[in-house]
Amino acid sequence: MRSVMFCLLTIAALLTSGCYSITYVTSAPPRNMPPIVDGHSNTLFGLIEVSEPVPVGRFCRTGFSSVHNEETFLDGALSVIPGIFGFFWNPTTVEVTCATGGAAPNQRVAPPRIRR
Repeated sequence: MRSVMFCLLTIAALLTSGCYSITYVTSAPPRNMPPIVDGHSNTLFGLIEVSEPVPVGRFCRTGFSSVHNEETFLDGALSVIPGIFGFFWNPTTVEVTCATGGAAPNQRVAPPRIRR
């Protein structure tokens, strides 16, 4: 009986959990090429970065048109495995679309830092 309840609760947790995505868009027109896909890792529910930020400036010398950061189903499934062993890992997939022409001023991938 306990194993059935555990399975039902696990299935309910998986079905009610959600993935997220955020997209940063500039006014620069996109380059006619497929987006560059990279990964990024966080821990403690995204509060602490494990990997370095995605080097958008190195990918796109002329600036970026959009950056799409998403926790896909596969990312969510992969984050469950380490959670079983007692620590949290939150991988995300980042798609960078480079811009044509020059870089727009103040292009950032991360939100501005809060001054203290």
